[in-house]
Amino acid sequence: MFKDHFSLPPHPRDPRQVWVMFMLECPLHTQHFTARDVFNWTATYRHDSDIVAPYEKWVYYSPQVRQKPQEMSYAANKPNKSPDAESRLQILPGLENSNCRDYITEKFFVNGLRGLPKQRSHHILPIVMGAHPDDYARQAPERSYIHVDDFESPKHLADYLHLLDQNDDLYNEYFRWKGTGEFINTYFMCRLCSLLHDEGHQQHYQDVNAWWRGPGTCISGSWRKYDKFKPDQDDKKKTPPGRR
Repeated sequence: MFKDHFSLPPHPRDPRQVWVMFMLECPLHTQHFTARDVFNWTATYRHDSDIVAPYEKWVYYSPQVRQKPQEMSYAANKPNKSPDAESRLQILPGLENSNCRDYITEKFFVNGLRGLPKQRSHHILPIVMGAHPDDYARQAPERSYIHVDDFESPKHLADYLHLLDQNDDLYNEYFRWKGTGEFINTYFMCRLCSLLHDEGHQQHYQDVNAWWRGPGTCISGSWRKYDKFKPDQDDKKKTPPGRR
């Protein structure tokens, strides 16, 4: 298993081996792989990896219960005045540094939904960007965040935030996911071991870059604008390119 970086070993490859590329950084911050026909499996945060290794994994206790009434008003914890710079850093999560599919890191899960270790009394409503809105919907608790690309412009987002500030009932709706599930250990190494014992799972990537850096994997700007003008060949339902 090669983590984040690959260079061809000097010794011959044992044909019985399975070579795995393990990456937690996004394509914009990982090397360009020049070697072809090298990797059998991928292990990354992306949901179309052979071994999915997300930063966090949310699971509902019951698929039918995704929202529940809360015993407290989370609006009561909102600051009534604009906090100073130090306070903002303590209670607001940072945004992702790249707009790439599925790239949702601990900034969202740990700093946002779980809360900072020394600030557990703060219940945060994250305002997010980075991964596509569909990726957040797949990985995060329902109605636990606000995605910037759900709004036509920064002004529309700002207007909605003002509305939230004035409407406690609407604000509290973003915390009804609490108590409906939990973040779980995905036991990455156990799943890798299990897959190694599955003799039927045999494949290789002719060009791992074709999968890792394919069209629409990372963009600059808004996913809303990209989706409006994206090329027809950017179809996530097709078999990922490069995989054989």
